[in-house]
Amino acid sequence: MLRDIRIPARFTSTEARYLTLLIRALTRYGLERLTPDEENARWAGADWPADAETMVGVPRLEQMVEYVTTVVDEGIPGDLAECGSWRGGTCILMAATLDVLDDTDRTVWCCDSFSGLPKPDPTYPVDNGDVHHTFPELAVPLKTVQANVARYGMAHRIDYVQGWFADSLPGPIGPLAILRCDGDMYSSTTQTLTALYPHLSPGGYCVIDDYAGTDTRGADRAVHDYRTAHTVTEPIRQGDQRAAAWRHDA
Repeated sequence: MLRDIRIPARFTSTEARYLTLLIRALTRYGLERLTPDEENARWAGADWPADAETMVGVPRLEQMVEYVTTVVDEGIPGDLAECGSWRGGTCILMAATLDVLDDTDRTVWCCDSFSGLPKPDPTYPVDNGDVHHTFPELAVPLKTVQANVARYGMAHRIDYVQGWFADSLPGPIGPLAILRCDGDMYSSTTQTLTALYPHLSPGGYCVIDDYAGTDTRGADRAVHDYRTAHTVTEPIRQGDQRAAAWRHDA
């Protein structure tokens, strides 16, 4: 499967190999003994790996390389932000892609509570019964994420916004070329879009992780409600069964 990873054609063979190896490291292929079903789930981003820095899966990591490459090539202004970063793997990949592209002007913002997901808030009835807050696997301390970032040599590219999204965003974040939302819940997704979508530059990407996932209907509803309320009509690109994106005013 690794030989099938797609890297944009503009990359040199050395650059493509660098990113391929990084994707392999982030998803820990070859470092664990997986059954074929487990390997397929890992590839698709359908499990919670014990040791990997990301649970996103290879197709969505490839898409992030494509999005970062596009905004750099087209000169779309702004930084990159991920809201809901787990162990930092996708932020690391975005930062590494900027390095490969010799883009030195952008910051990657890693936004997370670093203590898991919040309990359902009665203000958002769609989240009633949501159990994400009960999973300790989702609570990754800031120092752990920073150690992962440092291990891949990306500390110079990544900054952090810590706290519940309702309290911490937008924080110091300004114009954005890419906004990646991975809040799982209605509340987290709504709060991220409300705080940061207005900062997205024309031509920038809004990426929603777990979009259309059977266990994250709240995130789907939040996207639909926000787009309706703010007359966002750009077509949604369904990358796979677990993520979608659209370009703002492109």
